[in-house]
Amino acid sequence: MSEITGVALIDCDGTMTDNTEWYSDDGSLMKRFNFSDGMGITALKDAGIEVYCISGEFSQQTMHRCSKLGIRYMWTKNKREKIQQSILPYIPTNIPVGAIGNDRNDFDMLMLADYAAAPADHFFDSGQLEAAEIVVMERKGGEGAVREFAENFLWFSTLLANRREKENR
Repeated sequence: MSEITGVALIDCDGTMTDNTEWYSDDGSLMKRFNFSDGMGITALKDAGIEVYCISGEFSQQTMHRCSKLGIRYMWTKNKREKIQQSILPYIPTNIPVGAIGNDRNDFDMLMLADYAAAPADHFFDSGQLEAAEIVVMERKGGEGAVREFAENFLWFSTLLANRREKENR
């Protein structure tokens, strides 16, 4: 197993998707995912960053997308608690954690991150953005925001690793 260099926590609906669900006449649900976002997730994985999709509800479509990308999928009403119990205890304490989400149920998840981001079409107020030091992406959810987050988090992770290396000299 390769060394973990970071952890990325990604919300699904409104972040990996455009916050839209489509239903067919028979009630089947469909969601639209962005291929550029998938390339960003692949870049994170290639850099040794473990990627988790943390959703507020279960969805077969999201499970299939996460499986295709080879990332872990978790669903919970309390994202902070799930992350604190199921992810953070099992990773080295000195690696960066990045997170991206778009709505109030993501706020506590973003507060846990070293690098917190939101799509351009997020629902946070200015106080929340400031409190969690959330960086707002130029792209919207489902339209490349995850790719933009991935590229920024890769840069942030490298910068942080270089800074820590200098401190240890």
